[in-house]
Amino acid sequence: MKKISIYGILMAILMAVLLISIHTADAYTYDSDIDPKIINSWILITIQPLDKHRILMIYKNPDVTAEILIATTSIQYPGTCVGFSYYKKGTAHIFLYDEDTVCYKEIQDQELSVIMKQLFQKMLGYVGT
Repeated sequence: MKKISIYGILMAILMAVLLISIHTADAYTYDSDIDPKIINSWILITIQPLDKHRILMIYKNPDVTAEILIATTSIQYPGTCVGFSYYKKGTAHIFLYDEDTVCYKEIQDQELSVIMKQLFQKMLGYVGT
């Protein structure tokens, strides 16, 4: 039997707590095609740590006929959604939460958009750019 590290157990517990406590701001607006809260009800594909306090969660839309088939959320401890993105019609759309306006606003960052597009295409099984 393999030894399970204390670190691994603690990370599993932290991930479970984050999943249970994920929330967006209580009252917010969004400049996107979808409400970021709906993404958390989709099928979770993977969780990737970004740093000590943030994780990236990738979701697949259970509705295979929808225009938006895949999305991500960026969660910051203690479980607040600080950003999300989705892939629609060959374009990656990226949104960050703005505390001043209490709104998820789309950001225009060409380099990040290319990276996210490649990630989405890889997850969806596309080949090419």
